[in-house]
Amino acid sequence: MGRTGRPCKLTPELINQASDLIAQGLPYYSTAAACGISTATFMAWKATGHEHRASGIVSRFSDFLDAVEKAVACCQLSLLRLITSAAESSQQW
Repeated sequence: MGRTGRPCKLTPELINQASDLIAQGLPYYSTAAACGISTATFMAWKATGHEHRASGIVSRFSDFLDAVEKAVACCQLSLLRLITSAAESSQQW
């Protein structure tokens, strides 16, 4: 007997959309809203990704977690570069 109920919204397209928004600096709650999901769903998908990763399972949830973590790192690096550039400029604030 197959699974019944609503299909999961976690698609490769949603993963790309969410990671693009996070890389641009959007917080998780805004990213979730822009993707049409609740913050609770977003965080549950991350938690499931952690569980799957810890168990060695490759799934759309572990892919989601990987994409989110990479996007956060890209955003942090971008902000660090911006701060460094501003600190090195001769312009006084």
